[in-house]
Amino acid sequence: QGIGLEMGQHTDAVDLGLVGYLVMSSRTQREAIQHWIDYSDALVGMPMRLRLEERARDDWAFVFDESVPVGFIYNFCVEELLVMIYKLAGDLYGTKPAMKRVELSYPAPAHHELYARYFHGPIKFNARQTRISFSAPHVDEPLRGNDPELNELCERQCEMLAHQIGQRSPLVAKVRNILIRSRGTSPTIEVIARELNISPRTL
Repeated sequence: QGIGLEMGQHTDAVDLGLVGYLVMSSRTQREAIQHWIDYSDALVGMPMRLRLEERARDDWAFVFDESVPVGFIYNFCVEELLVMIYKLAGDLYGTKPAMKRVELSYPAPAHHELYARYFHGPIKFNARQTRISFSAPHVDEPLRGNDPELNELCERQCEMLAHQIGQRSPLVAKVRNILIRSRGTSPTIEVIARELNISPRTL
């Protein structure tokens, strides 16, 4: 109970490899978010996807979506990424961003009181979707770690690695996409083979 919160707290940008350096050397938070969206799934292995939602200049949020069905460990994955985002945002700006609220799509867990230790804002469980909202700073404000040369180098390397992964195992990527679309069910090897137009033996 609550181990996701603790793990997120102990994750630094360098633990995320090239993607971490790419994010930290970005020009703005918006750019950093786009880099994360582009590469975190393939190069970090995060089972959660983020998207940026902007309602007003002083009301923007990260919205959480599953990149793969994670079932009963959904809460753990959300907790880890929530705390990690809040911590890394503080590192990017040099100070913790002003949090407006945390909305979670699951019921309050047994360790719900721990959340107040990590988040400084209202927390709502059983929400329509999972999101963490901020009022400041704005996503287009410059980041203190911006390094154009390092950022360009990291982005080239990330692009190359992502391309290599796609080229090296196109069949694996296709099977993975079928499994993701199945949303937690387990299609048989015959079903997958039929969709790929190959025999189960070949698959």
